[in-house]
Amino acid sequence: MQAGDRVLSYIVERELGEGGMGTVYLARHTVLDQQVAIKALSPVLAGDESLRVRFIQEANIQAKLRHPGIVQVLTAEMEGEQPSLIMEYIEGKSLSEVIDVRGALPVDDAIRIMRQVLSAVAYAHKQGVIHRDLKPSNVMVMAHGEAKVTDFGIAKVLGSSKLTRTGTTMGSAHYMSPEQILNPDRVDARSDIYSLGCVFYELLTGRPPFGDKDIAGTGNDFQIKTAHVNETAPAMDTLKNDIPGWLALSVMRMLNKDPEQRSSSCDAILAQISVGERADAVQSDPHAETSRESRKEIQRTLVFLASAVVLIVCAWFFSSPMNQNADPSSDQWATSSSHIDQTVATIMRQADAVAAQIAKGNPNRLASCPRDQNLLYDNCWGSYTYAAGDKYTGEWRDDQKHGLGVNTYANGDKYAGEFKDDRRSGHGTYLFADGRKEIGGFKEGLLHGPAVQYRADGSIGAWGVFDNDSLVK
Repeated sequence: MQAGDRVLSYIVERELGEGGMGTVYLARHTVLDQQVAIKALSPVLAGDESLRVRFIQEANIQAKLRHPGIVQVLTAEMEGEQPSLIMEYIEGKSLSEVIDVRGALPVDDAIRIMRQVLSAVAYAHKQGVIHRDLKPSNVMVMAHGEAKVTDFGIAKVLGSSKLTRTGTTMGSAHYMSPEQILNPDRVDARSDIYSLGCVFYELLTGRPPFGDKDIAGTGNDFQIKTAHVNETAPAMDTLKNDIPGWLALSVMRMLNKDPEQRSSSCDAILAQISVGERADAVQSDPHAETSRESRKEIQRTLVFLASAVVLIVCAWFFSSPMNQNADPSSDQWATSSSHIDQTVATIMRQADAVAAQIAKGNPNRLASCPRDQNLLYDNCWGSYTYAAGDKYTGEWRDDQKHGLGVNTYANGDKYAGEFKDDRRSGHGTYLFADGRKEIGGFKEGLLHGPAVQYRADGSIGAWGVFDNDSLVK
C-alpha cells in the first residue's frame, strides 16, 4: 500500500508507522474530508490464514469497544490482499515517545494519563475483553493531554480460547505479567493490571520495573522475563524521591507476582488514587485545620474501621484452606505475612486520608444535620442519630447509608464496613454487645460470601462461605 491507493472510500496520504502485524497509514475520506488511520496487515502475514483470522477478530473486538479512552474502529476492509482496519486518527504521540522526550513525568501528569488509561481498560474488562499487550507504545497522547488505548491485536475475549495459540507467549517483555510468561493461555484481567503497573512505574520513574535487565539494548528478553517471574521491582523511591508513598504502594501492589494479591480491578486502583489525592489536598490546605478533640474523635472512628478491614484480611488469610497447615517458617508464610503488612499499611493510610477529608468537610465534629425541610444527604459524609437510638457516621447517597461507615445500634451492637442502600452490603465486621463477632462479606444485612463467626470467648464458631447468614460450605 502506498500514497494514492484507495481503500473503500478513503485515499491513502502517507505512512504513519509500522507495527507488529502491519503498517499504519494516514488517509482521507473522498467525500467527507475526514482523516482516518488505516492499519493494513502485512502482505506476507496476510498469507498466513491464522494471522489473517486474528486480524479479523481484532476488528470485531475493537469495533465493539466504544469508550472515549479507546481508539475507535470505524469500519474494515477484509476482502483484498491486505485486510485493513479503518480507525479514528489520533493526532499526537505515543506514550513511549513522550517518555523518550520527557523521561519520568511529574506525578500529576502521570496520574492524569493513567486515570484515562485505567478507565478505558476497566470498560474493556467489563465487556469481557482483556488487552494482553498494554504498554506505552499502545497509548496515544494528544497535545491537550487526552489519552487513548489502542491496538487490541492480541486481545482475548474472556471465556474464549479462539484468539490464543497454545504455547505461544504474546505481549511485550517489559510489561508482561508472570502468568503471561509462564501460562500465556490462562491470563485474565489481572494480567492487564500487572502490565498497567509496569506502565505506571515507568511514567513515574522513567524506566520500566526491570529496565536494568537490558541496558545493552540487545533485545534479548530472557533476563527481563525471568525478573518478572522471580524478582521484586526496585523500590520506586530509589529511582525518584518525589513519588507519594501511597502512590508507590498502590503501583507496587499492581506488580505483585501473585494475581490474587493485586488490586482487584482498575476501578479499585482509581479509587485508591482518589483517596490519596484527597489526602494530599487536605495536607496542603492551610484552611483544613480543625479542633484537636474533633480530630481525635474522627481518628478513633476511622482507626476502628481500618482495624475491622485488617481483621477481614487476616481472617481470610488464616482461614484459607491453602494456609490451614502452613509452616510459619516457610517462604509461603513469610510472603503472605509481608503482603498482610502492606495491606495494613494501605488501609491505615486510607483511614488517615478519609479522616482528614471528614475533618475538612465537617469541622464541628460531624454535627448531625437537621432533617426537617426535607434536607437530603447526597454523596457526602455526615453523622446522624436516629430516634430509636442508632447512630451512623460515614458516607451517604440519596439520604441512605451508602459507602464506608460505622453504625452503632441502640442495643450496643456495632458494625463497621461497607453499606449499600441503607443495608450492610460489602466487607465489614459486626460486633455484638455480648462479645460475639462476625467478619467478612455481607449482603442486605446478612452474612454473604467468605466470612468468619467468632464466639464471645474469641474462638472461631464457624468459617467458610455463607448465604443469607447460613453456612453453605
